[in-house]
Amino acid sequence: VNFKDNGILTKVDYDRDGNFISSVRYYYEKNLPVNIICKLKKKFADKTVFGVTEMTTESSVEYYIKLEDAKSWTTVKSNVDGNMEVVEKYKKSL
Repeated sequence: VNFKDNGILTKVDYDRDGNFISSVRYYYEKNLPVNIICKLKKKFADKTVFGVTEMTTESSVEYYIKLEDAKSWTTVKSNVDGNMEVVEKYKKSL
């Protein structure tokens, strides 16, 4: 199922019996949990949030947060507790 709710694009997968399997949501910084926003601002103070991909299963929620500054793109993976790791980093072409 694909739908948009309050500006958040959401894709949900169900099994044949209608049970939730997983979802992916695409949104911006304002929709992130406050604890994650605070940790991002502290750890990556020189970068701004470009967008967020939230991946949810029955057992976990992970946030892939795309950050940018003048010279690079960085993707940070976070769990609900705010434990973060850099999973991608690319230089922008100038």
